[in-house]
Amino acid sequence: MDTVLGLPMLTYLEEPLLMLSEAHRVLRPGGVLLLEFTQMAQLHDEPHDYFRFTRFGAESLAQARGVRDRRGDSDREPGGPRRHGGGRRP
Repeated sequence: MDTVLGLPMLTYLEEPLLMLSEAHRVLRPGGVLLLEFTQMAQLHDEPHDYFRFTRFGAESLAQARGVRDRRGDSDREPGGPRRHGGGRRP
């Protein structure tokens, strides 16, 4: 597959790492995984509302399954850190 799209769904999965593992398995090399993470929302669909994710939690989940964060690749110097704040260094 070229692309896997996951809209706010990880909130409802008891084991979100399984979804990330499967997405990683079916993506071709260089494929794209687009995820949206719920962070600020009231409880809903109880009792199947399990998680809220910060940026750091989302990055940790992705790294745990070998998913490379490509946001801002065009704004990154080779070997350097990702820039924040519209391309300006903090």
